[in-house]
Amino acid sequence: MITVTVCIVSISPPTSPSEFLQALRSSGISPLIIARVVQWIITPTIADHLLRHNWDFMLILAPETSLPKSVESLIAQIFSVQVEQPDEYPASLQKTNHTLLYPESVPPTFNLERPLLATSSQRVELTPSLLAFARSSFCPPGPVSMLNFLSFHPFASARAAYAAYIEAFKTSIGSKRGGTLKLLGNTVAKGEWDKVAMAQYPSLEYFADMMADPVY
Repeated sequence: MITVTVCIVSISPPTSPSEFLQALRSSGISPLIIARVVQWIITPTIADHLLRHNWDFMLILAPETSLPKSVESLIAQIFSVQVEQPDEYPASLQKTNHTLLYPESVPPTFNLERPLLATSSQRVELTPSLLAFARSSFCPPGPVSMLNFLSFHPFASARAAYAAYIEAFKTSIGSKRGGTLKLLGNTVAKGEWDKVAMAQYPSLEYFADMMADPVY
């Protein structure tokens, strides 16, 4: 097993996103994944300190890789966690990432025509605000990823229930919408988070469609 570092960062003003990306490129490091942060889907309730900042980027760094001083100087806030992954994870991701960024067409399932909506942002069903965002001109086009920081309840069935959900995601509920797991692993340090997962979808609309499905 290897250890990768998952980071979310808030850049310091007046640094622009393009300037931050240029600094990353100039530093000589190549994150396994780099993505713009769009918005929260389900907000944390126990470890709510993450809600105090507006996050700009998400990075996954290869083993034994850290951000150089030239990049750190552009960061106002950073949160990071180390995650266990199989030895072949970097090579496997490199092979599949281009396909994930340029996905084949996935047929719609039309759940958004009569969606099952949640009454709270703490529930996993589709919320009216996310549906409105997915249909707005502000929604970024193309593939999106959902990064999950997970803390399990102490009862024994919690982890088993999540494992069953992941299996259903991979075989049906997620895969039929082009959903793919890009990261799934236990955290190294025993702290507020137990596991980190990241799934990718062809677009935010496909993710919203999954959340609107009664089966989900």
